[in-house]
Amino acid sequence: MNRKGVYQREERTQIEEQLAILDQCKVCRVALQDKQGLYLVPLNFGYQYEDGHLILYFHSAKSGRKIDALQENSAVAFEMDCAHRLIE
Repeated sequence: MNRKGVYQREERTQIEEQLAILDQCKVCRVALQDKQGLYLVPLNFGYQYEDGHLILYFHSAKSGRKIDALQENSAVAFEMDCAHRLIE
């Protein structure tokens, strides 16, 4: 917390640290928008890091609402769930 009482997120800028975070993540949620409205879908994913480029791979069928939404509007948002545990 800073002096004004506002929480500051820890920023990770080194690619090794970022890849270590990705390795902990099991689920990614991708948000898309189509004519029906917003569409948020959980997906399994993989990634590849080569020559300074990070490529994310998402499990998907070749057709369906997700693919139709991407063809209609390629803007997406995503978040990844990492290091989950139940606190009792």
